[in-house]
Amino acid sequence: MADPSNPKQAQDNRAFNEMLKSAKKRLEQRPPDDLARKAGVIFAPKDAVFTIPSLGRTYPLAYPEFECKGTIDEWFHLVLLHYLDLADETPVSDAFVPFADQQEGLIRGTKFDHTAAQALRAFLTGRRPEQVKAALQKLDAAFVPSNADLCAVLPFLPCYPIALKIWFDDEEFPPEGKLLLSKSASHYLTIEDAVMAGEFILRELETAYHVLYT
Repeated sequence: MADPSNPKQAQDNRAFNEMLKSAKKRLEQRPPDDLARKAGVIFAPKDAVFTIPSLGRTYPLAYPEFECKGTIDEWFHLVLLHYLDLADETPVSDAFVPFADQQEGLIRGTKFDHTAAQALRAFLTGRRPEQVKAALQKLDAAFVPSNADLCAVLPFLPCYPIALKIWFDDEEFPPEGKLLLSKSASHYLTIEDAVMAGEFILRELETAYHVLYT
């Protein structure tokens, strides 16, 4: 809720509400079956509800209001709407690249690559590999072979996987982690939304760890 005594917060809240309103309006004009097919989600005509899986949870969105039937982070809600709007049924690539390599990602993506690396180093410091793996399993991660000590592919959205590569610490080097996007990512979200997706994963990973170990 906006604090009327805080002009910046009120302004940010208005800007967010305008973005949400605009995203819903664009989606209202489109057939739900088409949206569901292109985004790889389920639409139940009888209930007029989209079911969207993310990181081991499901989010029901009512049509045509596009309101979530349950608790949802407001920015994540906006990302879901943008995903439905932009999805174009492009096959998902299993090649992963830094955020900086995404379309229009040179500035915003490069900045987030550095932010994510710092956050992941802090997250990994002092934590055992089996603990990190258990936290990732809570987010429905799939583990795949790679040149890293551990590589997890996280199902952020059905056509939008995000990979996490981890190198655990040893006697010479501190831990290191990298978040990577599929090469097909720009067909489903803008770089601004991609950064929000990455930030959401970092928060969810920390939450999953604390649920397990605190």
